[in-house]
Amino acid sequence: MSELQTFTDAASFKAIVERFKANGWADLPEESKAFICMYIRDGYSIAPMLERGCAQEEAESYLNDPIIKAAISDISEQYSVINTFSVSGWRSKLSRALDIAMGETPTEFVTKEGTVVRVKQVDLSATARLLELAVKYKDIKDEPRQAEFQRFPTLPWEKRQ
Repeated sequence: MSELQTFTDAASFKAIVERFKANGWADLPEESKAFICMYIRDGYSIAPMLERGCAQEEAESYLNDPIIKAAISDISEQYSVINTFSVSGWRSKLSRALDIAMGETPTEFVTKEGTVVRVKQVDLSATARLLELAVKYKDIKDEPRQAEFQRFPTLPWEKRQ
């Protein structure tokens, strides 16, 4: 949990999120912004971060932070149109879904008592279907790689060049 979490109820949480949103999330600590940037650019997967040396517990603590979740959701919403209409955008969504279906990324569930828990759950039929789709569409071409990097939007706190 972040030191920024001084909220005690839904109204105070909403006020904090709106304050951050109004400033383009620039007031977040640098390490939080770095995590968000890598998470979004790596196709909403922590696997590449783990390969770069990030600890599993650290990555999961960021994903469990409500402020970080709100930032990821807001930034993803802003750029969803760009990601939706490109082949690389579809591939990143497929990668994210595959991570969830294979149990590599925890998902949230609500228990009968109303508490929210994060669990890793393997769904073999969903995994098989996603792999079928990946194989079926593996040869679809996207624009050149350089164009993809130029098209990827800067994050709210980054200065446009």
